[in-house]
Amino acid sequence: MGTKVGGGKFSVVGEYINNYETNTNEGSAYIIGFKSQAGKLQMKYLYADIEENAAPDFLPDSDRFGGETGIKGHELIVGYTINKNVSMRINYYLTKNKFSKKEQEILQLDLNVKF
Repeated sequence: MGTKVGGGKFSVVGEYINNYETNTNEGSAYIIGFKSQAGKLQMKYLYADIEENAAPDFLPDSDRFGGETGIKGHELIVGYTINKNVSMRINYYLTKNKFSKKEQEILQLDLNVKF
């Protein structure tokens, strides 16, 4: 769901997965957050809670514990469009494995060039 706010855009985003074929209580996952854009600046925040049997391990975002399930955590992305063909993003992940209680922090800088 989204709307225009001032000179930009604001959206609420989310996903829900329920693996009804599993025999455990760990068969659901959700991601909820928002994204906004004002001129050349973009921002996105997501909170994810992916239970162990919600999806095969190769489907979730590989930046969160290498795509594993059984995790929960935050993702923050701030981007800036330099010109029509060049943009950059800073991605920050703070994720926790629900079973081992191990935390993972990742900071990434992406430079995207179209040609």
